Amino acid sequence: MALRIAAVAYTHYESDPRVRREAEALAGRGDEVTVFALRRPETSAEETIRGVRVVRLDIPRYRGGRALAYAWSYAAFLSAAAWHLTRAHQRARLDVVHVHTMPDFMVFAAALPRLTGARVILDMHDLMPELYALKFGLSKEGLVARALQATQLAATTFADYVICVHQPQYELLLGDHVPPRKLAIVMNAADPELFPPRKKEPRLKEDGPIRVVYHGTLLRRYGVDVAVEAFARAKKEEPRLEFTILGGGDFADELAALAQRLGLGAPGFEMSGTHRPLDEVAAAIRDAHIGLVPGRDDHEDSVLPTKLLEYMAVGIPTVATRTRTVSRFFDERHTELVPEGDVDAMAQGLLRLARDKDRRKALTAGGWAWQEEYGWEVQKGLLFRTFDAVSADKAEAARRKAQAAVEGVKTGTRREVSNP
Repeated sequence: MALRIAAVAYTHYESDPRVRREAEALAGRGDEVTVFALRRPETSAEETIRGVRVVRLDIPRYRGGRALAYAWSYAAFLSAAAWHLTRAHQRARLDVVHVHTMPDFMVFAAALPRLTGARVILDMHDLMPELYALKFGLSKEGLVARALQATQLAATTFADYVICVHQPQYELLLGDHVPPRKLAIVMNAADPELFPPRKKEPRLKEDGPIRVVYHGTLLRRYGVDVAVEAFARAKKEEPRLEFTILGGGDFADELAALAQRLGLGAPGFEMSGTHRPLDEVAAAIRDAHIGLVPGRDDHEDSVLPTKLLEYMAVGIPTVATRTRTVSRFFDERHTELVPEGDVDAMAQGLLRLARDKDRRKALTAGGWAWQEEYGWEVQKGLLFRTFDAVSADKAEAARRKAQAAVEGVKTGTRREVSNP
């Protein structure tokens, strides 16, 4: 049975891999999917992308260091999303409202549809209490942190199901008193439609460039500054190295200043400075010889970089930071692992891959083997199972209600009303 699904995401649909991947998979199997998301100035208010109706809301997305500015932007989007969801539900009943975090309280945009029969799935991209404590330097025992924890508990209580991005996040939510019957895991595997495996490595001539790439949001906690410094050191030993950074974020200006201090610039070093649609990013990284996946350990076992999975899906060997979460899923068969924050180790890892063709081939093969076991075809099945469980739960509730009505008639506790 096809489902009518409305998704809500405080993001730009065309550049958010998880939101797109899940919405387009559900539409691809025959469900009717509408996504309410943020609008960029150059995009239309409404568009259909690969079977998904995308409705873009004119709410500016805030990026910066002020928590109150985030709260205002979130609240404005919550209000607009709630209004659109309610209207959509009134026109034709929704089966499922699929809410992507952050923020957690965005789930309450589905309040009226839920009260009138829709089921709600909360998709936990990140855990706000841990992430905001890290981003704004909040004490975990402070008032703001406790408020975020209470909000997360309220959101997970309100939702019918909660989707986690991996096992470590699942364990954290269990520890935060979310019942296991509500929890499912759908990992951030790469969509093979956008990131298909390439047949062979791009040609690397003896006097040609060795192309290195990083794509994604530019935030300090992602360690992109470590990657820039490591590249600068490696380039002194291997001048053929070229580094392209595709993405934007709060840390972009500081990164640009760092690159200037290190003497990096075009053509050997380039930054896009802004987020680009996934289609463009996927096309741009296919010619890369090496991917860099830096990171800073968040000490909560909650961040597994999507870009690492996308590089593996394409067949791009990588150098990655050995965070606790990365180490739970990958070892030296899959990526060149280096200690957190170690610029020299990342530079040496980059040089090793630049000079060792056999190592690059081995990592490519290891990445594809991981894809076979955990890739999108597997995760898509888990996504469908979760949505089917929600609809089965709804159908069972309707069956029980109808059965109760019939039993009421039989026992005389409910009167049948006949037409005159």
